[in-house]
Amino acid sequence: MLTIGWEHHQAGRYEDADRVCREVLRVEPEDPAAWHLLGLVQFRLGRLDEAESAYRQALALRPESAPVHGDLGVLLATRGRLAEALEPLRRAVALAPESVEAHGNLGMALFQLGRPDEAAASLRQAIRCNPDHPMAPSALGYLLSAQGKFREMAEVFRSLVRLRPDHLVAHLRLGEALVNLEDFQEARGCFEVALRLAPEAPEAHLGLGLVLINQDQFEAALPPLRRAAALAPERPEAQALLERALRGLGRLDEALAAAEQVLRLQPDDADGHCVRAYLLDDLGRVEEAVAGYDRAIQLNPGHSEAHHNRGVALGRLARYEEAIAAFDEAIRLRSDYAEAWRNRALARLTLGDLERGWADLEWGWARRLLNKPPCPLPLWTGEPLQGRTILLHEDQGLGDAIQFVRYAAAVKARGGRVIVVCKKPLAPLFQTCPGVDQIVVRGEPLPECDVHSSLVRLMGLFTRTLDAIPAPVPYLRADPVRMDRWRQRLAAWPGFQVGIAWQGNPRHTRDRDRSFPLALFERLARIEGVRLISLQKGYGSEQLRELGDRFPVVDLGDEVDPGLETMEDTPALMMSLDLVITPDTSLAHLAGALGVPIWIPLPRSPDWRWFLERDESPWYPTARLFRQTARSQWGPVFDRIAAALEHRIASAAAAAPAQVSGRV
Repeated sequence: MLTIGWEHHQAGRYEDADRVCREVLRVEPEDPAAWHLLGLVQFRLGRLDEAESAYRQALALRPESAPVHGDLGVLLATRGRLAEALEPLRRAVALAPESVEAHGNLGMALFQLGRPDEAAASLRQAIRCNPDHPMAPSALGYLLSAQGKFREMAEVFRSLVRLRPDHLVAHLRLGEALVNLEDFQEARGCFEVALRLAPEAPEAHLGLGLVLINQDQFEAALPPLRRAAALAPERPEAQALLERALRGLGRLDEALAAAEQVLRLQPDDADGHCVRAYLLDDLGRVEEAVAGYDRAIQLNPGHSEAHHNRGVALGRLARYEEAIAAFDEAIRLRSDYAEAWRNRALARLTLGDLERGWADLEWGWARRLLNKPPCPLPLWTGEPLQGRTILLHEDQGLGDAIQFVRYAAAVKARGGRVIVVCKKPLAPLFQTCPGVDQIVVRGEPLPECDVHSSLVRLMGLFTRTLDAIPAPVPYLRADPVRMDRWRQRLAAWPGFQVGIAWQGNPRHTRDRDRSFPLALFERLARIEGVRLISLQKGYGSEQLRELGDRFPVVDLGDEVDPGLETMEDTPALMMSLDLVITPDTSLAHLAGALGVPIWIPLPRSPDWRWFLERDESPWYPTARLFRQTARSQWGPVFDRIAAALEHRIASAAAAAPAQVSGRV
């Protein structure tokens, strides 16, 4: 009759099994097998006190039963009585030294007790007992992964793969270890083998998708991840990886849908809310993003990334004081949080708090938290150079290099020789900068130097208040021969000549905010006497072709710095124009450094260097700033620009009626 009870147990019919056991024990109260089965059934039914009592009764009748000792140990471990569980688990191992379950259960208990080395030894013994049993390899993989011992993990499972080439779990765990070791090519092979062994294994599809994401093969990652989601719809991992792949492809709406599916499966997952909020921010839904970060913080107040990202979103909303408070909290939670230090610095700089802003940046640089090019030379701290040679290097974009190379003159005044390393397009321009003794194109051999500094650091050394910003424009100069050539070329389009650009590099983190469509210039093109001359190169140039006959824009194409190998025609062309209008890109800095009249449309939350609530720039005396009053609303900005341009042309005409063009 007890056989029927075992059949019920194996089929999951635990109440039926319970009735059979009790009937057997009514007839045979001294039957240890019946007591053992009763314990198993009570355990499955969640009646842990009754299960423990049944196991102990079974052992009283048959003290040398390894399975009962093992099951009692598992029960005690389940109840949190781990130290007490060790005795029956060790007894099970002693009685059945070839039992994979006995060694495996002991290993898991030791791991839970915080004794990982002993746990690993037990699990390895379990694998030796039966390499084909899935429990011990999975448990050992989990243990080594939790310890971060990925190299050791790879060795264990590489050996197991050699021993059993068709061992599914071994291939999966080896792939996991190799992903963590960033050996993505071998990891990919592991997951592909796993898929041949088990085409419907969700974990194999997940692993392959993860590898492909790490190889930036986002499109290729989608099929295995979608298959994993179909095979295991209750698991959030596939949707989380789908979000990463879709975000990598720039398909943000689909990525958001995947992130929201993760939250449907795990509504209280703080990380999931943080990811969703990040996507909302990327989609321009910044207020919703802030609410998402608030929810993540509510679920996990110690989530430093949520505090940091909330600060970034608040900055986009121009709520800078709140942003600084969020960065403060992120730094309190994680003192080495490089991006939080950097973004707090930028928020302070935006508010004009140069002293504390640069202190934050210097703190990060001094502790090597913030990126800057490695350099074996001592870092210059502003002391007199006394004839030494200093190497100045640009470590950010072209615009930053143009803006901060002005400090070369102040460095030169400290009594040394000044060498500037820069990208090739900037080399001819920087040759004209006061204080620069020598230009070296990045990648070329460097001369012997004594100390170094990045260009952006120089502001922190020389300028701690807005009034102290040096603005000796022009501090860069165009080639006079090219200027004459461009003036002759532009004579073909008489009128008030306005150079325009509209698109920055779309990979820039703030490009969605700073760039705007070419179509916004239509109102300017309709102003009598205005000629629009395109300064746009590369990104955004396709909008000229899409424009058709809607309004005229002179496109000089490859006549201007072909291939972008140099930046010599662009400054000469700018110097030949009456006005330049461009978003916050390197062109704005170039025009300002040349002393060209420059109008800059700015987003509601501008880059720090333009500060707040002012229509002039302490960096560039010839610049005029036109700011958004509402986020993402460029129409009113261009209405003000058009009105200002009409006024400027009318004023010029009144002052010199016979002069149609010419700088005013």
